Amino acid sequence: MNFSSSLIIKLFTIIVIYALIIFIWNYIGKENNFELIYNREDNLDLTTIIEKEELEKYDYNIYSYGGNIEIKIRNQKYTLREALLNDKIDMSDIIDKCIKNEKDGKIKTDMYLDGGSKIYKYEEYWIIKCNQSKVKDVYIGMPGMELNNGSVKFNEK
Repeated sequence: MNFSSSLIIKLFTIIVIYALIIFIWNYIGKENNFELIYNREDNLDLTTIIEKEELEKYDYNIYSYGGNIEIKIRNQKYTLREALLNDKIDMSDIIDKCIKNEKDGKIKTDMYLDGGSKIYKYEEYWIIKCNQSKVKDVYIGMPGMELNNGSVKFNEK
Protein backbone atom coordinates (compact mmCIF):
# COMPACT_ATOMS: atom_id res chain seq x y z
CA MET A 1 0.00 0.00 0.00
CA ASN A 2 1.47 3.32 -1.00
CA PHE A 3 1.22 6.67 0.75
CA SER A 4 -1.66 8.04 -1.38
CA SER A 5 -3.81 4.93 -0.81
CA SER A 6 -3.20 5.16 2.91
CA LEU A 7 -4.10 8.84 2.91
CA ILE A 8 -7.33 8.19 0.97
CA ILE A 9 -8.35 5.48 3.44
CA LYS A 10 -7.67 7.79 6.40
CA LEU A 11 -9.65 10.65 4.81
CA PHE A 12 -12.54 8.31 4.03
CA THR A 13 -12.53 7.09 7.65
CA ILE A 14 -12.61 10.67 8.93
CA ILE A 15 -15.55 11.51 6.63
CA VAL A 16 -17.51 8.45 7.82
CA ILE A 17 -16.88 9.30 11.49
CA TYR A 18 -17.92 12.91 10.86
CA ALA A 19 -21.13 11.75 9.12
CA LEU A 20 -21.95 9.50 12.10
CA ILE A 21 -21.44 12.36 14.54
CA ILE A 22 -23.77 14.59 12.50
CA PHE A 23 -26.36 11.79 12.34
CA ILE A 24 -26.24 11.24 16.09
CA TRP A 25 -26.45 14.98 16.78
CA ASN A 26 -29.43 15.54 14.48
CA TYR A 27 -31.50 12.43 15.05
CA ILE A 28 -30.71 10.55 18.22
CA GLY A 29 -30.33 13.63 20.42
CA LYS A 30 -33.01 15.59 18.58
CA GLU A 31 -35.68 15.63 21.29
CA ASN A 32 -33.45 17.66 23.61
CA ASN A 33 -32.49 20.25 21.00
CA PHE A 34 -35.60 22.42 21.34
CA GLU A 35 -37.55 24.44 23.85
CA LEU A 36 -41.31 24.93 23.73
CA ILE A 37 -42.36 28.46 24.70
CA TYR A 38 -45.98 29.17 25.70
CA ASN A 39 -46.99 32.83 25.48
CA ARG A 40 -50.18 33.30 27.46
CA GLU A 41 -52.83 35.70 26.18
CA ASP A 42 -55.76 37.31 27.98
CA ASN A 43 -58.40 35.43 26.02
CA LEU A 44 -59.25 31.76 26.34
CA ASP A 45 -59.52 31.12 22.62
CA LEU A 46 -58.84 27.73 21.10
CA THR A 47 -56.63 28.26 18.05
CA THR A 48 -55.91 25.64 15.42
CA ILE A 49 -52.19 25.28 14.79
CA ILE A 50 -52.37 22.37 12.33
CA GLU A 51 -55.39 20.57 10.90
CA LYS A 52 -54.91 16.89 10.20
CA GLU A 53 -55.78 17.45 6.53
CA GLU A 54 -52.80 19.82 6.12
CA LEU A 55 -50.06 17.25 6.65
CA GLU A 56 -50.23 13.55 5.83
CA LYS A 57 -48.15 12.54 8.82
CA TYR A 58 -50.77 13.71 11.34
CA ASP A 59 -54.10 11.97 11.84
CA TYR A 60 -55.06 14.53 14.47
CA ASN A 61 -55.42 18.29 14.92
CA ILE A 62 -53.03 20.40 17.00
CA TYR A 63 -54.42 23.35 18.99
CA SER A 64 -53.22 26.08 21.32
CA TYR A 65 -55.45 27.22 24.15
CA GLY A 66 -55.25 30.67 25.73
CA GLY A 67 -51.97 31.62 24.08
CA ASN A 68 -49.55 31.04 21.25
CA ILE A 69 -46.74 28.52 20.98
CA GLU A 70 -43.18 29.03 19.81
CA ILE A 71 -40.36 26.54 19.41
CA LYS A 72 -36.75 27.52 19.99
CA ILE A 73 -34.34 25.29 18.07
CA ARG A 74 -30.63 26.05 18.27
CA ASN A 75 -31.27 29.69 19.30
CA GLN A 76 -33.75 30.25 16.45
CA LYS A 77 -37.44 30.86 17.27
CA TYR A 78 -40.32 29.63 15.13
CA THR A 79 -44.05 29.52 15.63
CA LEU A 80 -45.08 25.95 16.30
CA ARG A 81 -47.04 25.97 13.05
CA GLU A 82 -44.02 27.14 11.06
CA ALA A 83 -41.75 24.57 12.71
CA LEU A 84 -44.18 21.71 12.02
CA LEU A 85 -44.89 22.72 8.41
CA ASN A 86 -41.19 23.13 7.61
CA ASP A 87 -40.10 19.89 9.35
CA LYS A 88 -38.02 21.74 11.93
CA ILE A 89 -39.68 19.53 14.54
CA ASP A 90 -42.29 16.80 14.67
CA MET A 91 -45.14 16.57 17.16
CA SER A 92 -43.80 13.15 18.18
CA ASP A 93 -40.57 14.90 19.27
CA ILE A 94 -42.60 17.08 21.65
CA ILE A 95 -44.58 14.14 23.06
CA ASP A 96 -41.40 12.05 23.36
CA LYS A 97 -39.79 14.85 25.37
CA CYS A 98 -42.88 14.94 27.62
CA ILE A 99 -42.57 11.19 28.22
CA LYS A 100 -38.85 11.54 28.98
CA ASN A 101 -39.49 14.46 31.36
CA GLU A 102 -42.17 12.40 33.12
CA LYS A 103 -39.79 9.46 33.57
CA ASP A 104 -37.09 11.83 34.86
CA GLY A 105 -39.55 13.30 37.40
CA LYS A 106 -39.39 16.79 35.87
CA ILE A 107 -43.15 17.06 35.26
CA LYS A 108 -46.39 15.65 36.61
CA THR A 109 -48.93 13.83 34.49
CA ASP A 110 -52.48 12.58 34.73
CA MET A 111 -54.33 10.00 32.66
CA TYR A 112 -57.95 10.36 31.66
CA LEU A 113 -60.20 7.30 31.85
CA ASP A 114 -61.28 7.68 28.24
CA GLY A 115 -58.97 5.27 26.47
CA GLY A 116 -55.62 6.71 27.42
CA SER A 117 -55.65 10.48 26.94
CA LYS A 118 -52.84 12.03 28.95
CA ILE A 119 -52.05 15.45 30.31
CA TYR A 120 -48.43 16.56 30.75
CA LYS A 121 -48.15 19.34 33.35
CA TYR A 122 -45.26 21.75 32.96
CA GLU A 123 -45.16 24.79 35.21
CA GLU A 124 -45.77 27.28 32.36
CA TYR A 125 -48.10 25.19 30.18
CA TRP A 126 -49.90 21.85 29.92
CA ILE A 127 -50.10 19.48 26.97
CA ILE A 128 -53.08 17.18 26.48
CA LYS A 129 -52.63 14.26 24.06
CA CYS A 130 -56.05 12.75 23.39
CA ASN A 131 -56.36 9.03 22.85
CA GLN A 132 -60.08 8.55 22.48
CA SER A 133 -61.61 6.24 19.89
CA LYS A 134 -62.37 9.07 17.46
CA VAL A 135 -60.27 11.94 18.83
CA LYS A 136 -56.45 11.91 18.87
CA ASP A 137 -55.93 15.70 18.98
CA VAL A 138 -53.18 17.56 20.86
CA TYR A 139 -53.81 20.68 22.94
CA ILE A 140 -51.07 22.94 24.27
CA GLY A 141 -52.20 25.63 26.66
CA MET A 142 -52.40 27.23 30.03
CA PRO A 143 -52.17 25.29 33.26
CA GLY A 144 -55.66 24.40 34.44
CA MET A 145 -57.10 23.41 31.08
CA GLU A 146 -59.04 20.16 31.09
CA LEU A 147 -60.36 17.72 28.54
CA ASN A 148 -64.14 17.35 28.66
CA ASN A 149 -66.10 15.31 26.09
CA GLY A 150 -63.40 15.70 23.45
CA SER A 151 -62.87 19.44 23.87
CA VAL A 152 -60.81 21.64 26.17
CA LYS A 153 -61.98 24.14 28.76
CA PHE A 154 -60.37 26.03 31.61
CA ASN A 155 -61.00 24.83 35.15
CA GLU A 156 -60.58 27.60 37.74
CA LYS A 157 -60.25 25.27 40.76
